[in-house]
Amino acid sequence: MGSKHERLLKLEEQALQQASELTPQKVARIEKINPCFRERRVESSRPAELLSQDTFYVGQLKGAGKVYLRTVVDTYGSYAFGFLHTSKQPGAAVAGLHNDVLPFYQ
Repeated sequence: MGSKHERLLKLEEQALQQASELTPQKVARIEKINPCFRERRVESSRPAELLSQDTFYVGQLKGAGKVYLRTVVDTYGSYAFGFLHTSKQPGAAVAGLHNDVLPFYQ
């Protein structure tokens, strides 16, 4: 464990394996190295009240070019929609919401 990064990862591993208490300073250091450790909580009271959308680069396909995965997640029940697009433009995101996601909740 020669580096600071290795020591913090070891501390995170121990915290996950054992029910030990971490000080706020240790938690802050771990979260800085590994944002996945951060506890996140989003509350919604009914389906479709809060939708979360993101775009991920998938790769490049012959004949199609760059391909992106657009995801929309309903925070109430973690129900997800996924759409593959060759464009990263906002219009494609709006079209997916309007044509597929919102009619699902009607």
